Amino acid sequence: AAARERFSGDPEGIEALAAFETAAMALTSYVARCRDAVSVFADNHPERACRMVPVRTALDSAVVCRAQGFRAALQCVLIVNSLLWTLGMRLVGLGRLDQVLTPFYVADVTSGALDEGTAEGLLKDFLRLLHRDYLAKSDALPGDTGQVITLSGSDAKGCDRTTPLTLLLLRSEE
Repeated sequence: AAARERFSGDPEGIEALAAFETAAMALTSYVARCRDAVSVFADNHPERACRMVPVRTALDSAVVCRAQGFRAALQCVLIVNSLLWTLGMRLVGLGRLDQVLTPFYVADVTSGALDEGTAEGLLKDFLRLLHRDYLAKSDALPGDTGQVITLSGSDAKGCDRTTPLTLLLLRSEE
């Protein structure tokens, strides 16, 4: 209601808000379907059910609040990326992914919830999932999906922004 009041008298603002609400509802529905699929998988594979707990936790936090941890942050990126593809957006730039994910990585490593080897495995899986179905995502050149990940760079003062996660992402791509 407060957002609608803010845009009262601004038809473009109201249209943008309606588009955002539609996308948010679609994202919520998509996450619910993913959570249901994870539950079915866990029910059908009891020996692997314990491995699904972090996935369920990540899915639960993906829409309702800020990602809680590195795994959840990766899941959020995958969900949003998937939604963008579903909506027909062909060029999906994920930006300076190392800068986005570094706070989650550092917090989890510092707390002992994650080690470098586990993070590298998660990143390899993450990159494989981003690349999945690349033929369907490629319009002209097989493999060119338009998905761009930018790493490192410099800040406004020209300082190098390379982090340990930057190097881990590069290593994970090998």
